[in-house]
Amino acid sequence: AVKYKTVAEYNAAQQKLPESKRDNWLDAVIKKKGIEISQKYNGDNLKIGKALIEKFEQYFSRMLYISLPIFAFFIWVLYRRNKNHYFVDHMIFSIHIYCAFFIILFLGQIITTIIGYFNAEPNGVIAFLVAFSLFFYLYKSLKNHFNQSRKKTLLKYIILNILTMFLMAILMIIFFTFSLFNI
Repeated sequence: AVKYKTVAEYNAAQQKLPESKRDNWLDAVIKKKGIEISQKYNGDNLKIGKALIEKFEQYFSRMLYISLPIFAFFIWVLYRRNKNHYFVDHMIFSIHIYCAFFIILFLGQIITTIIGYFNAEPNGVIAFLVAFSLFFYLYKSLKNHFNQSRKKTLLKYIILNILTMFLMAILMIIFFTFSLFNI
């Protein structure tokens, strides 16, 4: 693969090729963006990585904002037989869950920071406890809020987690791509 230093150099090389050998639109956009990023950061992969992470962190709150009504929709679909709850009820429940998750993550970060202050490297126990707390809290919230049997709640809980993980993976890919094209 030929490495181009400028977009103009890439465009000139593409113009010299026969129409059938030229890069398609998507490949051209990706290669041009790669050249621009390489020029902007002088090819320093560490600087590029830091800029990409910073931009992704800026988009992270938007990703959560978009995922909230979709998460509520998943709950609405799973619990739609319960006629006492409207979509807005599921939205409020989802906001409650998101707030609880943020509090748990915040407490985990505080504990990790305190342990890191006294010990150079906190072990994975804190991360495990935070993850366990998040999953357990969601299960208990679903169980208590919708008053269904353990089996039904567990089945819906598993389905909800699978759907949510799939949703978050898609949103992360989308917002990571936005980050890449906006650094």
